[in-house]
Amino acid sequence: MMMCYECGAKGPLEATTEFRPYLEASGLKLQVRQHVYRCRRCGAESVGIDNMEGLHDEIAATIIKSHARLQGPEVRFLRKHLGWSGEDFARYFQVKPETVSRWENGKQDINTQGDLLLRMCVARMEPVSDYNLYDAPRLEKSEEPMARSFEPRPVVGRSVRPSCDLAARGKSHWPEAPMRDAA
Repeated sequence: MMMCYECGAKGPLEATTEFRPYLEASGLKLQVRQHVYRCRRCGAESVGIDNMEGLHDEIAATIIKSHARLQGPEVRFLRKHLGWSGEDFARYFQVKPETVSRWENGKQDINTQGDLLLRMCVARMEPVSDYNLYDAPRLEKSEEPMARSFEPRPVVGRSVRPSCDLAARGKSHWPEAPMRDAA
């Protein structure tokens, strides 16, 4: 049995599903299907979204499929989706944190290479789901990019390197382009 958080009334709340603005910290303006529970006594509403992680995966997939250059809120959303801090992002892209800030705040457009690289990272990398609190101070003070391994998704008709360790790649922190099979 559900209880209203406003008036404390016990009993069934009126449940509906509605498209509502999705308020997310990146600044994206979206309408998302949400469960809305209304108290029949006082009219207070409680809103919920099933599978938040799945929703963020879908939003990220939609953004990277867009043909338009990434805008600030999209850059911020994708960075956060990957689980990177602004400093992590700056280190991975070999730019200053101020540059990342300008991209995310719309004061400077992300360049074409950065745009494509960010899309590739989102398409190929698993987001960091959580940082271990024990590692947090080390992550903040580290001068090197955080080591991160991943398995690229297979591409039909091409052979792809089996794995990539970002910290072990030397100058380039990104996987090489897939190689075509020799006929």
